[in-house]
Amino acid sequence: MTTIQLPAPSLSRAEMIGICGDPLTPPEQLMKMLQQLRSFPTTAGRTLASNPGVPMQGLLRLAGPYPFQVWNNPAFKLQLVATPGFLETIPLRVVARFAGCRDMDEKIIRRLASSRSKPIAVRAAAARNPSCPMT
Repeated sequence: MTTIQLPAPSLSRAEMIGICGDPLTPPEQLMKMLQQLRSFPTTAGRTLASNPGVPMQGLLRLAGPYPFQVWNNPAFKLQLVATPGFLETIPLRVVARFAGCRDMDEKIIRRLASSRSKPIAVRAAAARNPSCPMT
């Protein structure tokens, strides 16, 4: 006997956003949603980047298009606090995206712009940020 597999029903936009925002959604499913992100509405991507259930590797991938949401993600913030030097382990392009994010806290931008230990690309991104304080 042959089994015919029917294609999975497509999700409505509201269902997609609901799954992306639910912290109880299994991490494996969230990572699958991340792989399909190009076909998602922007709201779903932002919601996924804000979900504390997304594994760290997924959050780092989401930091490119959604740096503010990832920076404010509770799981990401916890990792920053719990792991000394965590920011130094993040790929340079991701830290530069955080530094250049217009909605980032001024204190963070100032710290990244003025820290001589940060690579020039990160300091330059922070300095170019319109939200960078001048003092």
